[in-house]
Parts: sequence; C-alpha cells; structure tokens
Amino acid sequence: MNQMKIINNNILSGELEVPGSKSVIHRAIIASTLSKGKSIIRNVHLSDDITATLNAITVLGAKYSYHDNELEITGIRNFHLEDDIVIDCKESGSTLRFLVPLCTLFDKKVTFIGAESLFLRPLYVYESLFVDNNCLFIHNKTSLVIRGDLNNFKKIIDGSVSSQFITGLLFYLPFKKEDTTLKIKKLQSKSYVRLTLRVLEEAGIKYQCKEDLSRITVYGNQEYKASIYQSFGDYSQASNFFTLKALTSTNFGILGLDSRSVQGDKVIKDIIENYLYFIKNGNILSDNAQNLGISINKKEKRIIIDISETPDLGPILMVLLTLGGGYLKNFRRLIYKESNRVLSMTEELRKFGVVLKEKGKYLYIPKYNGDTLRGTIDSHNDHRVIMALVIMGIAYNQEMVITNYQAVNKSYPEFFNDLIKIGVKIIKDEK
Repeated sequence: MNQMKIINNNILSGELEVPGSKSVIHRAIIASTLSKGKSIIRNVHLSDDITATLNAITVLGAKYSYHDNELEITGIRNFHLEDDIVIDCKESGSTLRFLVPLCTLFDKKVTFIGAESLFLRPLYVYESLFVDNNCLFIHNKTSLVIRGDLNNFKKIIDGSVSSQFITGLLFYLPFKKEDTTLKIKKLQSKSYVRLTLRVLEEAGIKYQCKEDLSRITVYGNQEYKASIYQSFGDYSQASNFFTLKALTSTNFGILGLDSRSVQGDKVIKDIIENYLYFIKNGNILSDNAQNLGISINKKEKRIIIDISETPDLGPILMVLLTLGGGYLKNFRRLIYKESNRVLSMTEELRKFGVVLKEKGKYLYIPKYNGDTLRGTIDSHNDHRVIMALVIMGIAYNQEMVITNYQAVNKSYPEFFNDLIKIGVKIIKDEK
C-alpha cells in the first residue's frame, strides 16, 4: 500500500502558485469542443477530472494538443457519428453531467461508464427530462445509457441537488431551433451557473436571465465561436492554503489568483476573515457577515456558516471551525460527492479527538483541544477530504501517516509538491 508521512515541526514560508480553476477549464473545454475552428485555454494543469473531459471530447470528434500548460482544441465539425459510442468519465461528475444533454445531438446510443461512486450520485433531474421527451435513459450502478433528443422543457427544473445539470443544459440549448426558457427552482451554487454563463458569453452565445437565475432564456439556432480562455487560479484549491495560514498565523505567499474571478469559492477569504473577527471580538460578527451567509447560534454563541452556495468548501471549513468551534448549515449535499464527505470527515476528524455531531439542519464542529492524532489518515478516495485533513495535521503540528493519498490527482496532482515548496516535510513510501 502506498503511504505518505508528513513530519511535524514544519516552518512555513516561501510561495506557491495554485493551479488554474478546474471549473473554468471544464467549461472552456466544452465550449471549445462545440466551436468551429481552434480555441486556446491558458493556465491548464492536467488532473484526472480534466483528462476525463479531454478524452471524452475526442470520442465526440474534437482534437486537442497540450503544451506548456496551454490547451489547443479543434472543435467538432458536425454532430455525426458512425456508430454508438462509449465515454469513460472516470470519477468526474462534471464530465458526465455536462455532456449528457450534448450527446443527444448525435442521434446515436451513448454509454457513459466510470467509477461506481460516480453513478451513485443523483441523475434524476436528467432522468425526468428524458422520460418527458420519450428518450432512452438507463441508469445503473456502473453506467448510464442515453439516446434521443430533448425538446420539452415545460417542467420546472430542480436546482437543489447540483448546478451541473443546469450547466449541461445551457451548453446544449443554443443548438435548438427555437428559444428555450429554463425555469429553475431552489437553485444552489448559483456562482457556478454564472461561471457557465460567462464562458457562454466568451463563446458568443446570447441569453437572458433573471437576476436570481430562476429563469434563463437561451436563444436558439446559435453557433459557438472559437475563443481564447484564461484560467486564473482556483479558489477552491487555494481555500486549503488560506485556512492553513489562518490556523498557523503564517504568511507564506499564494500566487496565481485573480480578484476579478467570478468563482463562488472566492468567498473563502471573507469567511476566514469574519471567523477570525468573530473569535477575536467575543462572538460579534462584522457588518458584512450576513451577506456571506454567516450568523450566530445565540444559545451557544457559536458561528454558523451556510455552505449552500459553496459545498466544495465543506471539508476545509470543518477544519477551520476546529479553531474555535462552529456550525455548518445546508451541509446535506456533501453526502453526494466522491465520498459521503460528512461521514468521511467525521471518521477522520475523530482520530484528532474532534467529534462532529449532526443537529437537525446543522453540522456541529467542536474546538480542537490539542489531542494527539491516533491512527492512519485515509483519504476515502476523495480529493477534498484528504487535502483538508492534511491541512488539519500540519496546522496542529501532528505527524501524519496517510493512505490513498493519490486521491489528490483528481483535481490537484501538485498539492503535496506545493506544500513542500512552503516548507512541509514529506516522506513517500511507495511499495
């Protein structure tokens, strides 16, 4: 079994540069695939998820080359395929959910395969649409088979489970002959949909939408145009390092980020600032806390952080809250990720002596009391879980042995190398 040991008593300093936003890159790849001609995507660091999407678009007829962290993609010329096809999505929910509607344009049977955990994640939003349109939709534990075209969008679409369904439809709708209006209820992670709309704009696609994104109209009979996309640093990944700085009061540099980014997880800096303010000022919130979904449990005088718009921050916020205790609100979507992140983090944080408790719609994370880590840390094959736990160990000066650490390859293969750049001592034992 491959293991890694992280040594304690690290002195953190220096600089690291976070990779380009995975969310932007996924979307830019899809838009480039649908465009005639060649598109460029800059600041691309390949991960397992990005590679899954690149492999998928080649099956559909696109071509790509990769050099010096830059992707050049030649889009598909038409929606003609000679035979039925199989697309391996590996563990990438974005690859699967973004491509399902688009693959109906080919008038062939398309089989999606991948890790079993991928097909345990909900797909019922698409299933309902396919049933309404009398299309083939066969979903089991190891695959999804589809065929048919989607024309009927009269039903209100449930946005409470994942915004990825909305993104998949938005990429698809410009090819319809008529304008299409999506009516969406309970949309979570609105920032990801806004990110999709930004990429569509760069590809020349026209639309109208309500401010709250409950209605989005995409004009029909449009063509994607080739473009140049710039992927700035990923705030989802940077959240780990911002948290490490907060817990250790160190000041190493985090490079590559752009304050103009529309990434939803950019709020991590404001969340951390408000949490530290809350602790320092005797359980008092700053003026802008409410705008961030931050409130106080008046009975226990603990902070409450709403992660309905930022579910990917869930694991690292659990680590942040060990500084003084607190609650996460709207955490249930964490169940449907690469692992059940509530159970995974509960099991692993218990090894630090931190016992998480579900209290109705809240998840309580108590203050870490300095207990010595007991046991080996397991990633649960979940990239965000293992990164958060590594930050926990480093921040509280614990020597850690980690199994299945390669889970970081899903989104951030250079994670451990970047930790080394700022002074973390790591020993790999690969057998």
